[in-house]
Amino acid sequence: MAPPTAIDTNVQGVTDTQAIVMPDPLTTENVAGRRLKVPKMSLGVAAFASSDMWKTPYPSRPKAKRWDYRLSVESRSRMGSSLKAAAKYLKIPDLISLGGGLPSSENFPFERMDIKVPLPPHFSEQETKESGVVSTTGKYDVSEGKSLYDISLSFNYGQATGSGQLLRFVTEHTECTTLPTRIGNAA
Repeated sequence: MAPPTAIDTNVQGVTDTQAIVMPDPLTTENVAGRRLKVPKMSLGVAAFASSDMWKTPYPSRPKAKRWDYRLSVESRSRMGSSLKAAAKYLKIPDLISLGGGLPSSENFPFERMDIKVPLPPHFSEQETKESGVVSTTGKYDVSEGKSLYDISLSFNYGQATGSGQLLRFVTEHTECTTLPTRIGNAA
């Protein structure tokens, strides 16, 4: 049996001359265009984010398999925590939680950070030292409209899922490199 393809085409072979439409996989070239089509990211401190906000819809992919039937009766009867149940309210845009105890970014002793990163395909330490690019982030770059992420957001408390900016990158990177074959919690 052949391994599954990277792109689920859901094609039924009828004749050897029948034309089929292959879905376009997400590539690094069309990430910027796709970002314009999805809802705007909430950029506040501890803003809600879910990878479902940035996944490409592929209705032809099968749903993820359910495994809850393998759980014991006791495990299936357990209820979620009340704290997790309250988390649904964090999805409301621009809602600020007053229970987070978030410190003021004015207390952070950093004004900016500079990081030298390699340019592909030169990833060795010596090549990075010679030809790397210096990337700078400031304390209030988001509020000044310079960036989508800054020190005031990254150094503060956030959601357990991680920052929306990082979650969006990981979701898009996963689609560009692997294109998961199933949709749902397993994707």
